[in-house]
Amino acid sequence: MCPHKQAFVLSQGIIGDAAGVSKVACPLHKKQFALEDGQELGGDLRILTFPVKVTNDEVFVELPSVPEIDAILGTHGLRVERSDCVDIAGDALKVPVKKSFDKVMQAGQQLVGSLRKETALRAESGNSTSVES
Repeated sequence: MCPHKQAFVLSQGIIGDAAGVSKVACPLHKKQFALEDGQELGGDLRILTFPVKVTNDEVFVELPSVPEIDAILGTHGLRVERSDCVDIAGDALKVPVKKSFDKVMQAGQQLVGSLRKETALRAESGNSTSVES
């Protein structure tokens, strides 16, 4: 979890090296954290780090239990256990998507056909260097 905005996005972060320090950069706001100790590079935030062991091409990470992680991160209250949201999809206006899509595709094909025709006419007239749109 990136401590800047409590976003679980560091698994999609950018891995790299800064002056010999392995780091991960948050993909949202580019805050950078040392992978060794979790310290923010150039700041006072910190991410959790865990002991890692590599054995025969397998990586083992020692993780605390879920209740311990929840207690450390304070994430238990962030979970959606159940939702009282009303399902409005049943009341939504039904739009015949296929017919609309077919009309768009037909218009696109007509446009491509007219561009091809215009290009062919320009080629016949000897002015085929560009097609204006």
